[in-house]
Amino acid sequence: MNKLIIIICMLTVTISACQSTPQSMSNEKQDVSANDRADSFFEKSFQESLAQSPMFQSYLGIKDNQDKWDDLSEEKAEENLEITRRQLKELRSTINPDLLDEQTLISYRLFEKNAEDEIDLYKWRYHDYPVNQMHGVQSQIPSFLINIHRVSDKQDAEDYISRLNGVTGLLSQVIANMKMRTEMKIVPPRFVFPYVISDSRNVIKGNPFEQSSEDSTLLADFKSKVNALKIEQTEKDDLIRRASKALENKVGPAFEEMIAYLQALEKTATTDDGAWKFPDGEAFYNAALRQTTTTNLTADEIHQIGLREVARIQNEMHSIMDQVGFKGSLKEFFKFTREDKQFYYPDTAEGRQAYLSKAKSIIETMESHLDQVFITKPKDCG
Repeated sequence: MNKLIIIICMLTVTISACQSTPQSMSNEKQDVSANDRADSFFEKSFQESLAQSPMFQSYLGIKDNQDKWDDLSEEKAEENLEITRRQLKELRSTINPDLLDEQTLISYRLFEKNAEDEIDLYKWRYHDYPVNQMHGVQSQIPSFLINIHRVSDKQDAEDYISRLNGVTGLLSQVIANMKMRTEMKIVPPRFVFPYVISDSRNVIKGNPFEQSSEDSTLLADFKSKVNALKIEQTEKDDLIRRASKALENKVGPAFEEMIAYLQALEKTATTDDGAWKFPDGEAFYNAALRQTTTTNLTADEIHQIGLREVARIQNEMHSIMDQVGFKGSLKEFFKFTREDKQFYYPDTAEGRQAYLSKAKSIIETMESHLDQVFITKPKDCG
């Protein structure tokens, strides 16, 4: 299931528990039991879904499978779909929504809606680009290892090396997924390829991928993390040597293979873009639209709403221009508000202090209202 929605469901359940009142506590035992069963179900389902993603576990600071990447195979996708189907069936057969309190019912409906969407949209799972100018493994792998994979002891470093060695399998799955899409005529537009290829080449620049006085980004990251450990220097040297070998023998060739495939695929790409170019593109677009907007509005209806909103906002901006006596176009007004010195604090010690004081005041105002919307807050929020 979508991880964000799972988290939302869990948070909603937590808020429900925190917001119990004497009146709600005095409800019939049957209602309390239903809420408890729902909470247990959400917890069990969350843990089951979490177990399918070693990478998501790492995002949450869980180290149980931090030597692994996610499985992107077709077999795993089908397995995850069956898990979602089973969870949805269990939700509906074991929990009566009529017996739930308001907050737990929200969790129920969120879980149900997300599961339905995942099942309904499964047939469209190929209607995207695994790598593109915005995201993909070419940027996710280095970003994940650098920012998410923590190294606080020797085992963490060993797991990092395992993940480096596992890049071969991960990129092989990505290439296989792109090939399946290519057979379906789902190929990124031509403008995407230079970005993806450039990003991929950047990963394998520097030592040990090439003779260079500078380490590659990943090797530099690994060295920094290992050198901060309180272990023997000989152990550090061994870890760094093995990471360098994994980068050179596994990561480098895997990225080179993907780059070669992308270069070949680029030759077949067209300048066409948009969902309309996909097989059954209109049906896919409408399905995605329903999921994203949670409405049955058509694309034209949503477009008209957007046009009306743009017109409304522009009219309000013109009213502001009249109020301040600005003569010129809306575009000129935007430029004026960005560049005129009256909208900025002076570049002086006094101006910087005034800016900091104003920013602090805004933050304090925001923090004073946190209790109205959050039960549990970060410690720094008081």
